[in-house]
Amino acid sequence: MRLTGPPESSPAAGIAATVCTARVAVKGSPIAAPTRGNPGGAIGCRAVRTDALLLLLALSVAIAAAAGCGTTEESGSVGDTLEAKGLRVTVEAIDTSVPAPKADVTGLSQPTPGSTLVGVRARVCSGHGGAIGGFDFGLETSDGAEGRLRHPQRSYPKSLDTVRDGCGGGWVVFEIPEHSRPERVSFGFEDTGTAMDQSENVDARFSWSIG
Repeated sequence: MRLTGPPESSPAAGIAATVCTARVAVKGSPIAAPTRGNPGGAIGCRAVRTDALLLLLALSVAIAAAAGCGTTEESGSVGDTLEAKGLRVTVEAIDTSVPAPKADVTGLSQPTPGSTLVGVRARVCSGHGGAIGGFDFGLETSDGAEGRLRHPQRSYPKSLDTVRDGCGGGWVVFEIPEHSRPERVSFGFEDTGTAMDQSENVDARFSWSIG
């Protein structure tokens, strides 16, 4: 049986050569590094080489995970600015009397039967380049229901447009059951960086209680 390994010029070959030049003692008898005439030695060396490569792979994964682990969880009240690496988000106001402009002929400013609308005015500043918008916000209610995002909204002249780099602000509108009340605004954003650079990655989970 012929055993093959990585090309001689590859890093793996260098590791294998370093490991396999050693002599290993088994039951007091030295076993030479693998040669064509010593298949037993070759098999032992092959196992050591595989273990070394697996160890390097595990170390690489651990280093990458250590560089990117951790979630930033912050909470506050309406009016507070919450921050994570390269990210600032403020919930400025809550409106439970969302206007229905007469000029709106789309019907998007009207709630569906059995529901009511809630407006959230927010401001976002980011340096991550990833898209942030109304879809990153959520609204929790007193009966445990999640608010349904109304997008596009026609109740306010200024919506929260998509922010990628810099700052932006505007309204986000949710629809909730009419018998419930809004209790908490949530926000989530994750930037995992790149395979080569994870120094700016962020996993932010923010929430604002509504008094």
